[in-house]
Order: sequence, then C-alpha cells, then structure tokens
Amino acid sequence: MRATRSTGPALTSLSEGIQKAIAASLLQSKLSPQAGAIVAVIRTGAIDLFSLGTGVMADTAMEIGSVTKVFTALLVADAVRRHELQFSTRIDNLLFREEWPAPPAIDVEQLATHTSGLPRLSMSKWEILLSPRDPYREYTREHLIHYLRQKKPRVPVVPQFAYSNFGYAVLGLMLEKAASKTYEQLLQDRLLHPLNMPQTGLQLTRRPDRAAGGYNRSGHPASLWHQDAYAPCGALVSTITDLVSAVQAFLDPAHPLAETLALTLQPRVPIPGGNIGLGWILPSSGNAFWHNGATAGYTSYLGVYVPARTGIVIVVNQALPKEATELGHQLLRVVAQNLQGAPL
Repeated sequence: MRATRSTGPALTSLSEGIQKAIAASLLQSKLSPQAGAIVAVIRTGAIDLFSLGTGVMADTAMEIGSVTKVFTALLVADAVRRHELQFSTRIDNLLFREEWPAPPAIDVEQLATHTSGLPRLSMSKWEILLSPRDPYREYTREHLIHYLRQKKPRVPVVPQFAYSNFGYAVLGLMLEKAASKTYEQLLQDRLLHPLNMPQTGLQLTRRPDRAAGGYNRSGHPASLWHQDAYAPCGALVSTITDLVSAVQAFLDPAHPLAETLALTLQPRVPIPGGNIGLGWILPSSGNAFWHNGATAGYTSYLGVYVPARTGIVIVVNQALPKEATELGHQLLRVVAQNLQGAPL
C-alpha cells in the first residue's frame, strides 16, 4: 500500500488508522493481482491518497455504477429549487399529460427515495438475455415510455423502501421533460461543471468507451456497461481526481450547490439502520451520508462524516462491492474516532 502522509499528531494518527484499516480489510485481501484501488480521505485543505494493487491511477476512468444516483438526486433537488419540478410531480401529469385513474400515479419524491413500488428493473429476463454481458445496452427510452404507458404504475398500498434502478431511469425522463434538455446536458451544465469534474461523463450506447474494462469478482476481464434509458441510475464514468473534487464541493458550505446538497440530505424515509434522503443513505446517528456503486468490473464508494467535514472515496477496477462498502464504513468510523468522537 502506497500513501501520502498527513502532518501533525492528530492527522498522522488518522493516517495511520486509515492504513491499518485498509491493510486489515477484505478489499485488500480479495483484490486480484492485476486489479487496483485508490482510497481518498478528503478534508478541508488536505487530501490523503492510499493506493492498493496495480493499474489504478488518479486519472484512470472507471465506471462508478450506482453512485450515479447521487448525481441524479442532486439534479432533482436542483430542478425543485428552480421550480421546474415539485416533489409531488407525478409520472402521468408530466410525461403523458394525463390523469391516470386512482390510486394516484407515482411522484418524484417516491422515485428518488425508492418508495415508488417499481421493481428493480423494467426489463424482462428475455430482454436482459439479448445482451447478458452488457445488460442495459438494448433498453432505450422508447422501451421505457412504452412500459410506463402500458403498465401505468401507481403508488403502492403500503409504500416501503425497495431499491429500484428502474425508478431512477424514470427520474431521468422526468428531469429531461421538465427542463427540455437531455439528461447528459443537465449533468454537464448543472453539476459536472460547477463541481469541477472535467473527466466525468456517461458511458452510453453507440459512443466511444470512456473507460477500459475492469475485472469481475473472480479476477477475469469484465465487459463494460453501456446505457441509454438507464443512464441516470448507473452510467457515469469518473476518476478519483474528479470524485475528490465533488467531495470537496460537498464539504464547502459556501459552494453554489450547498443548498441543493442540503435538500438531498433531509431524512425522508426510515430504512434499517437509518433513513434515505434523495439518493443518499443516512445512518441513524445523522452524522454521515453515503452511497456505493458497482458494475460488472468496477466498484465505488463515496461517504462523508459530517462533524469532522471529512469525506471518503474508494474506486476499484474490480467488482468487489461488499468489500469496498465495508471498508468505506470502517474508514468513516476511524475518522469519527480520531477526529471527533461522535458516533457514526
């Protein structure tokens, strides 16, 4: 493990604690010889990088999977603040200019908090089998609109948290309709540029690849994922440099997107161990927020410990989501113990 070192007793103690946690982690032990990872610890005015394995540099472009949802949720909060959307805006009213019969159609907040009742995916197993190594490639916006028009999904009788990539795909359609811009344009103009993320973009169908292939859990080369309708749930490709820049913005109370971020961090729905905001998972202590992501060949984690204004980013060019998430949580606990003492 290679690391940059902090200075000062407290920060040196934190750096040593981080290194010990990484060395003892399942991620370290499960990482294939040809794969690599970078862990970033971000504080105001300071960044420590810890490098594991091989093949991952600061500018290595990697799929970040469902961490994309955090950025989609930020776009939702931004659209609400611009009065383009309301949390109560419904699928039927916005996308179809219709009023579906009772019970009411699903709204923006239910989609963003995974309480819409929509299944995890809208594709059938037969549609997935059309491209099993690249499961989202053949599913277009037209397929998504057709599904919604035919099924007319409604609010469940007993709303409850059920993680849905499908729901975030629908959110992307609603964002586009409300702003009269593509999801890609909205990302670039409203988030990626203000967050100083020039190397970040979408891995879409019929485009040159933004990333090289990573490795599956067994260490074999994995296919890239290309998306169309499902881009808002998991199509972003980024680098550790860009993700660090995003976290620095999240830690800055004077950043132009600070109020938008705050809107995504309001607890909205209880889940085991805490709450969900808009996209973010919020531990019950109220002291942190996080999300993770994985594709066939990559893993990512982004978390912030609020009292110490410290962020953790992990990127791995191997599909090890359980191991990376466990390490991310452990590192947030190390930060809490070393810099603040408040529970995670």
